[in-house]
Amino acid sequence: MTSSSETAASDITLSVPAGQPPEQLFRTLANRRRRAILKLLLDRPTPLAETRLCRLLVAHGRDSSPSEVSDARLRSMRLSVHHTHLPALQAAKLVEWERSVGRVDTAAHPVYDDPAFRWLVGDETPFDPTEIDANLALLASPHRRLLVEILCERERSTVDELVDALAAEEMSEPSDDVASRVAVGLRHAHLPRLVDTGVVERDDGVVVYLGNRFLDAWTCHASE
Repeated sequence: MTSSSETAASDITLSVPAGQPPEQLFRTLANRRRRAILKLLLDRPTPLAETRLCRLLVAHGRDSSPSEVSDARLRSMRLSVHHTHLPALQAAKLVEWERSVGRVDTAAHPVYDDPAFRWLVGDETPFDPTEIDANLALLASPHRRLLVEILCERERSTVDELVDALAAEEMSEPSDDVASRVAVGLRHAHLPRLVDTGVVERDDGVVVYLGNRFLDAWTCHASE
């Protein structure tokens, strides 16, 4: 295992203000359009009109000039941004959105000073947006983040050991009901997701941590 994988456990995080669950931030950022919105806002010193923001998003996605964006594409983008993406970004405390005047700006959020976040939205990120979406969605689950941390430290573990570790996080006293629920979630939801994204492999009841190139790169940028 590489040295970056060995330190990944403490680095798979993003800066959040007090009271905000980390999973909300991961879940919100696991969408390429929302990341594109934040990058456009961060690249400009003043707030953007909502219509201008949508025009820039269409142009960016089609690698064209904003002046070439058709009215039909602009309307479609405005519906998506206004009803889906800006509400999500506002709920995550990432933007200040003045709906009455249609103006958007970044909010005061600690994640904007986070090296891992700047890497995620920066032009130098070497990953396809689909790969970023999948990994951030994976990390949006506190159980899966904990699994990655445990396996990163141990390198391999039995399924039963992982069930015990996850259950211990949820209760102060042993409980068969909690352990049973955790086991179902681990076997049928969390481990399959980790396998699908190449983070672990399973072999006769043993789970082996592989890491993946996204998590390894995350570790590198988070430690800057």
